Amino acid sequence: MSWFLHLPERVPVLGAMRLDLLLVIVILIGLFLTEQPVATDDDSKSTRALKLLLIYIIITIPFVQWPGSVIKSGIPNFIKASMFYFFTVRILNSEKKLLAFFYIFVACEAFRVLEPVYLHLTEGYWGSSTYMDGDMMARLAGAPSDTINGNGLAFVICTTVSFLYFLSRSFSRPIKFIILLSYPVFGYALILTASRTGILALGVIMAAIFFKSRRKLMLALTFSLAVLIVVPILTPLQRDRYLSIGRDDVAGASTAKLRVTGIIDDFKAGLEKPIIGHGVGTSLELNANRLGQAMPAHNLYVEIFQELGGIGLLIFGYFLYSIVHNLSRVLRKAKKLPAGPSTASLIDITDALQTWMYMNLLFSVASYGLNSNEWYLLGGGGVVLNRLITARTSPTSLVECLSENFAQGDIRSCPDPT
Repeated sequence: MSWFLHLPERVPVLGAMRLDLLLVIVILIGLFLTEQPVATDDDSKSTRALKLLLIYIIITIPFVQWPGSVIKSGIPNFIKASMFYFFTVRILNSEKKLLAFFYIFVACEAFRVLEPVYLHLTEGYWGSSTYMDGDMMARLAGAPSDTINGNGLAFVICTTVSFLYFLSRSFSRPIKFIILLSYPVFGYALILTASRTGILALGVIMAAIFFKSRRKLMLALTFSLAVLIVVPILTPLQRDRYLSIGRDDVAGASTAKLRVTGIIDDFKAGLEKPIIGHGVGTSLELNANRLGQAMPAHNLYVEIFQELGGIGLLIFGYFLYSIVHNLSRVLRKAKKLPAGPSTASLIDITDALQTWMYMNLLFSVASYGLNSNEWYLLGGGGVVLNRLITARTSPTSLVECLSENFAQGDIRSCPDPT
């Protein structure tokens, strides 16, 4: 919760205590105290890739451009982010724990959206702005204690929506109705961020929901109605901002082109050390020294190339492949399980993670993320789901499932004994 809500930023004494690092230490102790779960082939692929990446980062310290920056901030930040993988894989070893974690995760992300929206409506808060070819347009960013810009807030909004939809499928109708009422608020917040990547990401989420749903006609009509309502109420600057995604004759088109040229320049800067890179966490430092822009590369793959070189990019690419492959296999296996509430919950989590993965693949083209939690949560979540589903199909799990669910009168979710 500290990571998601930026508690050290909100409570200065927690920042002075280095609360995030203390939590990492606590989690590490917990990892050693918990029993090692039985690994599957997919577990070992993801875990092996991530461990290899960490070893690579450490052994290349003497050869990188700024080893001091790597040791002081790069490695600690990478460990705090990658810890989400090991925490998920080792601690969230049951369906109940996995669901509880993602409920808390989504609640925290929703709060991060609702807080700046509330401040905007009550105090006129924006938090950021952008240049629009002669005009400055205000953009909604994270709350004052939540250090994310407009694109970062758009990422949080899309994350919340993708999880809310799938996780709420098993909720009661009153709760579903309340969640349904929240969607316009999230849509309103996304428009205020003026994030072009966010709008495209929402399109990816809507497409995933459409193809995974059995009510395609109703969804098509709902999505079309939403577009017809939203487009007329956009301000001229907001309309130009989104049109600049595909047009070069509107305000904001120059900044869209700068994104492309910026990625090319960042890649050229990374070519100074193409094999091992400049060191984890040094993308901002590299661009400040070589390009005069103190910003990390706004492309995950270029960021990794700058920091870890071609070798590190290959290792991380294998880690991404293991995530995509694992979630695809998990969904196929989950749909073969006997129908029941437990199976439905597993499918809901898998659909949510897979949709979030699609969204992240889009965002990775226009944003950094090596030291963010999303890919490690995706990897860990896929591993846990694969382990749970594999256990459900084993002979020993049948007896356990029957004994656990018989008292509640729900044995339909248990594997078929034949």
